[in-house]
Amino acid sequence: MKKISTLFLLALVFSGCGSSKLFKVAEVRSIEFEYDTNADLNYGGSLKATPYALLLNGDKVDISKNRKFKFFSQGLKKTSSKTHYSVVKKPSGFSDDTLKVQLLLTDKNETFSVTKSILLNYRGTLNVNLNGRNGSKGENKKNRGSTYILRNGKDGENGANGQNAKNVLGYNLYNWKENEFYYFYIISADSSEILTYKSADKNGLTIQLNGGKGGNGGNGGNGGNGKDGKLTSKGKSIIPGKGGNGGNSGNGGNGGNGGNLTVFIHRNTSGIEPSIVLFNKGGRGGNPGKFGKAGKPGNPLEGQKLGVSGVNGTIGKRGRNGVNGLPTSAVVVSFDFTRYL
Repeated sequence: MKKISTLFLLALVFSGCGSSKLFKVAEVRSIEFEYDTNADLNYGGSLKATPYALLLNGDKVDISKNRKFKFFSQGLKKTSSKTHYSVVKKPSGFSDDTLKVQLLLTDKNETFSVTKSILLNYRGTLNVNLNGRNGSKGENKKNRGSTYILRNGKDGENGANGQNAKNVLGYNLYNWKENEFYYFYIISADSSEILTYKSADKNGLTIQLNGGKGGNGGNGGNGGNGKDGKLTSKGKSIIPGKGGNGGNSGNGGNGGNGGNLTVFIHRNTSGIEPSIVLFNKGGRGGNPGKFGKAGKPGNPLEGQKLGVSGVNGTIGKRGRNGVNGLPTSAVVVSFDFTRYL
């Protein structure tokens, strides 16, 4: 039995570290971020990578599940898996092909940090996310208690309304080919946003212009309970206090409208039209919050009437769904693409 208990404790120690090798940060020589450099990798794509600690004694340890390991990047975002990452960076120009990641191991006052560069190879389908911003949730209101002075319970406050989502602007897209690359120059209708992408494949582009989701309404607060009936020192009967009314729930915010896309295709890439895929649905309206429950009346003394309960709050309205955008409008035309380089 003692042997089994010892093995169980050792298993807990190793599983807590997320690795079959225990080490101190002071023993680390370097940290590597290993991935398949031959796999397709472009903006909006995904990357499977495993971080390893290289120790001074020559050992190589998988630290993907190690609680000492920290990962920071503005270009990559961890998914639910410990070894899968999504490319979330938007390029600053056609030549922007690098993602920076910072890898750290920390233990009390010790920290080991390295910065790595990941190069895009511009292969695979481009995925561009220009969805509208979701509305924020309305504030939930606190439940009410009994008052110190008044006999009746306080009414619950009404939940706040959910925020409306953002509508998506219209965009123009210019596409052409130069040497081995297909170029995509995207500009918003009001010229406030410009995005530049390129691909080594003719797989084209998937662009998302969906409206944001409306924020859910906040919950109404519960009404407070009334005070119990009582007799004063002079024998006067004081009836039980009424329960407070529950607060109304907040309305859901409206969903945002989907955006429209106009595509100008250069004659040297004619035929790429089916490879440009657009998603531009209206966003879903937010749900109303929960109404506040009525407060209970105070308990009556013998011979007193029952107190009056509060009234439940009312439920708010669901937000309006956004309007879908129009189908893609595409035209093949000659234009001087050097003005966009």
